[in-house]
Amino acid sequence: GEYIGFTCGTLNPYNVAISQGISEVAMYSNQGYRWLSFVVMVGIALIYLLHYGFKIRKDPTKSAVYGRPCIHSFGDGALDDYKLTRKDVLVLVDLLITLVILMVGLMQYEWGNTQLCGLFIMMAAVAAIINRWSGDKFVDEFVEGIKGIAWGALIAGISRAILVVMNDAVITDTVIHALAELLKKAPSALSAQMILITQTIINLPISSATGQAAV
Repeated sequence: GEYIGFTCGTLNPYNVAISQGISEVAMYSNQGYRWLSFVVMVGIALIYLLHYGFKIRKDPTKSAVYGRPCIHSFGDGALDDYKLTRKDVLVLVDLLITLVILMVGLMQYEWGNTQLCGLFIMMAAVAAIINRWSGDKFVDEFVEGIKGIAWGALIAGISRAILVVMNDAVITDTVIHALAELLKKAPSALSAQMILITQTIINLPISSATGQAAV
């Protein structure tokens, strides 16, 4: 799911907004094609997941994670007894309103990281109020949630550091030019495959979408 989001990039403020700003094209342009790609790719992914799920239901031993402990905060059967409550509905409404504000802020006011971080913290605070959490409970849950994204933040930081080193060594343009020449000289029938190879090469030193967009 996350790879489809990065690939299609409908309203992604990082790999879309940054790269389009550098390319000097209209911010969040060509939305029709992006949404079409998103729907097609999500549809393919859902078909695959359903097929995989039916196969695992018949024979759990065929699962890629068979025998491994569940890494989530809930057990494998916890969702079977779950019931949607009024508080849950209000939290979902909180999320929906936040996403609407997010889209308006990105498209109309060109929001950046500062505004997005503040918006999501406000969303979390409203959700805590809906659930009637104490301040200590909110902070504990907030820290627990951060644990899940700490590794991704570390990777993004390292990727950004690599980009800084490349820029200070004045080799960024040289690397980009060399990769662009590969694509320029490739036959039209192989251009898509060459783009994939080039993207894979870039992924090795710079795994962050934000860093790649800046490059």
